[in-house]
Amino acid sequence: MLGDAIHAMPPMLGDGANSALYDAATLTSALVEGPDIVTAVARYEETMRARTYPLLVS
Repeated sequence: MLGDAIHAMPPMLGDGANSALYDAATLTSALVEGPDIVTAVARYEETMRARTYPLLVS
């Protein structure tokens, strides 16, 4: 999941720019760590799930 699909927030909150910057920084970090794109995207998804799952179950 990438972009708005990964963020647990109401659509009227208006936090899209901050979320986009966080996504970009997190994905860039995963890509830099490598070793390949598939692994990097999996790491990104794992990071984002760990961040958003508590919000979804509360």
